[in-house]
Amino acid sequence: MMANDFGSMMNDFFDFYSNTKAGKWPKVDVTEGESGYQLDVILPGYDNGDVDVKVEKHTLKLATSDAFNKKDNKEKKEERNYLVKESHGRSQFSRSFQLPGDADEAGIKANFADGILNVSIPKVPAAQPRDIKIEIETD
Repeated sequence: MMANDFGSMMNDFFDFYSNTKAGKWPKVDVTEGESGYQLDVILPGYDNGDVDVKVEKHTLKLATSDAFNKKDNKEKKEERNYLVKESHGRSQFSRSFQLPGDADEAGIKANFADGILNVSIPKVPAAQPRDIKIEIETD
């Protein structure tokens, strides 16, 4: 009886932690280089088809896919009776990032390997100064 009470208390604590917004969002590293930006999203246990990457209104959106959501709902029906559950496992998430003004939206690429989603956002080449020829109109 005492072990079950302890397990229940620990499970309640970890469920509280994992259900906070910080616990459900994947960790993201964002870096900037000369030619662009890089987002590395840490997603252990997720598969390539579990995450959607979209650009809309100058915003990069990352979210679990519809296929993941259906699979996740099925797994919830088959939940185990944990005594202690320290890993919150895979959970649904949605994150948005406002793109900087120099981001080339059309050139964004993403790949997924070893539990890390890499999103590369190239920069638009800076406009180079140029001479403009002045034409003189004659009547």
